Amino acid sequence: MNLHRINLEQAIYFLAVIIAVVVRFASLRIVPLNDAEAALALQSLDLLSGGAVTLAPHPLYLLGTSLLFFIFGASEFSARFLPAAAGVLMVGLPYLFRRQLGRRAALILAFLIAFDPGLIGSSNQSGSLMIGLTCMMFAFAGWTHGKSILAGVCAGLALLGGPAMWPGAAALAIAAFSSYS
Repeated sequence: MNLHRINLEQAIYFLAVIIAVVVRFASLRIVPLNDAEAALALQSLDLLSGGAVTLAPHPLYLLGTSLLFFIFGASEFSARFLPAAAGVLMVGLPYLFRRQLGRRAALILAFLIAFDPGLIGSSNQSGSLMIGLTCMMFAFAGWTHGKSILAGVCAGLALLGGPAMWPGAAALAIAAFSSYS
């Protein structure tokens, strides 16, 4: 049996992910949903009860949240769970780019993402912004590493994430294609 030992670098990444989990999930129940968040949560509840719901512009969030409402019940925590989980996954992205960035820079970037107030705020709001951004970045990681199936699945999920990901996708496309010129 081949056991893979965890090295110090992987343990530090794991610490960054644990910090991200604590920071993002600790306050999900404290602040009540605002009007926009409540509207999305109500759409998820309507979808769960079989009502007529328009899934645009957040189909991935609405479907995932209605599934969470079915499993765990409707709450602020369930309504904000998917964006918070996407924010935690975002912390692991520098690990995938450690060859391009350098090991030390990737570790620093993981902790910066874990503590970034803008990303924490986006992770603590229900909606598809953080989900789309994370899926788009994983699609880019899959594309740069030659994993076309991962890139395609993540790009499709990013498209289902909603319109908030389009400015980031455009910037990423411009940056990717300008590096070839």
